[in-house]
Amino acid sequence: MNSKKNSYLLFLGLSLIFLTFSGGCFNSNSDQTSDTTQTLEYKDYKGTIQSLGTVKFDEKATHLLRLENQDIIYIYSTNYNLSDPLYLNQFVEAKGFIYQSTTANKKDLMRIDYLTVLSPKTESAESIIEHLYTNNSMGFALMTNSNWTVEETVNLVTFKSPTETLDSGIPSNPDTIQITTMDNIQSLPLEDWYTQYIKPTENTPSPSLSAIGSEKIPALKVMTSSSTIFYIEDETKVFIVTYANNLPNKQLEYSNLFAEIIYSFDLLSNGLNEFSKSLENSSIATGSPTSSPDTKQSTETTTKNLNGTEYQTIITEISKSLPTLIPNSEQITVETYEFVEPNYIYLIYQQIDSGEKEKILLNRLSADNYQLLAQFKEGTTTDFELIQGTDEAKGKEKTVITAASGSIMTVQEGYRWMESTTYQFQVQYPANWYYTRAGNIFYFSTQPATSTNSLVSLSIIDQSLNTSSEETKDTLFIYNHPKDNQTSFRVEGDIQYQEIIQTIGKSLTPLSN
Repeated sequence: MNSKKNSYLLFLGLSLIFLTFSGGCFNSNSDQTSDTTQTLEYKDYKGTIQSLGTVKFDEKATHLLRLENQDIIYIYSTNYNLSDPLYLNQFVEAKGFIYQSTTANKKDLMRIDYLTVLSPKTESAESIIEHLYTNNSMGFALMTNSNWTVEETVNLVTFKSPTETLDSGIPSNPDTIQITTMDNIQSLPLEDWYTQYIKPTENTPSPSLSAIGSEKIPALKVMTSSSTIFYIEDETKVFIVTYANNLPNKQLEYSNLFAEIIYSFDLLSNGLNEFSKSLENSSIATGSPTSSPDTKQSTETTTKNLNGTEYQTIITEISKSLPTLIPNSEQITVETYEFVEPNYIYLIYQQIDSGEKEKILLNRLSADNYQLLAQFKEGTTTDFELIQGTDEAKGKEKTVITAASGSIMTVQEGYRWMESTTYQFQVQYPANWYYTRAGNIFYFSTQPATSTNSLVSLSIIDQSLNTSSEETKDTLFIYNHPKDNQTSFRVEGDIQYQEIIQTIGKSLTPLSN
């Protein structure tokens, strides 16, 4: 009897042990992450699903979700195939738990449980028109874009950029350009007038001498972290032009636009200059460029990775590594990333306070591990001068991505890249050449370019074309290329530069939207 009782108790004990282990296994969540310090929070995001490339930030992460404000969340899903074209590169609403890691070397990770493909955002078909604004009462004229509003009061004109809607649903403050005047009855030299009437303090940044537009109007320039002020000399008064940046994500785009606006500034006391006359005679559409078949092919075949890793992944890595690569990295604005096989990246950026441009060359050793190879400073014209290190990627073919527009261009060996946000195009030209712009004409030369020493010119003309064409007139070689349904490009120069003209013309592409 005792033997049977003992056997029964032994069987009961083994059963309880089995149930305990099996219950632990059955109740375990096979989808849990191994990081015991993580906390869970249910989130709802809208953004675009993109491939993560070959770099794995987490053992589970397979893709990234790029939000509308360009923030990135690393994601995976057991319910959806995120590589399916139905979801990949689509604008979606994603819901699920996000693992917020407290471990320094781990990144937040979202498990997508519910996914809805949203209708893609439609871009406005309305073109942005560049036109001449004239204020006879104040005595000035300048170029402005049609999507900026204008407010006029006595002795004050304010141009305001388009606003954006914040996450709270409240419209953002726009960027502004304000123009007013102060008397200079005594016709004091500009620096003396500034000291006497502006009365700068010790904390005021020192002004630098400047010259405005093709007429080289004398001016002083003062820059701060959020504004740029020009004091422009007229006969018995001084114009004060102030640009204020309130949209950080538009800083590069609108700073470039302001540079073109201030270049166009014209004093009516001397009559309209040639640039103003060209704007007065024709308004030029700068939006919604039309791609030619050649342009479309070039855009579609552009490689989007460096040695197997997607450019956007590398850009994200570099952004996080900037504090170790560039002193005071929070005081810079990145303009372009230039990728050269197998692992080189040029980074061109602007110092916010001084406005100076600088460049560095990086070697990507591995994910989040970058080696600084060379440093450059801005030269006397458009090029950069090597000040430290070795330029190992010099002269090689590179792929250029602009930080502001995200546009991509492959630049062939021996050439460099340039873009115009006003006319919405990008182009490549010989790396040892210089360029300048006057109105709707870009001049290129082997020396600091002007309209008189130009070897090749690029014009935007009021003529619609369906296809590209070439023509020769005596010793002049011309390459014509479509731009949009109203205008076209015309690249011309002496026939000895035919190959360069063809390369410039064939590289003309619209900026990416």
